[in-house]
Amino acid sequence: MGLAALVRLATPDHAYGIGEQVVRDPEKRLAEMEQRRAEGDLRVDAAITEVGRWLGRGAASPVNLFNPRVIVLGDYCARLSDRIIPVAQTELDRLGLAAAIGRCAFAASDLGFGAASRETVDVVIERVLSDPTTIAIS
Repeated sequence: MGLAALVRLATPDHAYGIGEQVVRDPEKRLAEMEQRRAEGDLRVDAAITEVGRWLGRGAASPVNLFNPRVIVLGDYCARLSDRIIPVAQTELDRLGLAAAIGRCAFAASDLGFGAASRETVDVVIERVLSDPTTIAIS
């Protein structure tokens, strides 16, 4: 579940594409969610809980199949991990196979927004620099 879905759940009256001034910057939208949560907005907390629930459900099959030791959360999930991880872990524990879930835990990345895309670019650049023949020149 992406940040747009979280925003729609938490603030259906102010979701992406609704209203006169739409904030599309994910950092600003996340800051808004964090502010509303700090102010005690129950819809935000309920939306974050729902994200955690779906994250745990979604992780169950890959954990059962591949038996990883950790699932690293990035972007907005990392910033909201204090609430998301316990819910996701509970759901994973409920749906996963005992042998697999006993070794697997969720962890929050501290690399910030866009870490996955930056890492992907780094991998591509490293590959091209290490072997320039990987690029086809037309």
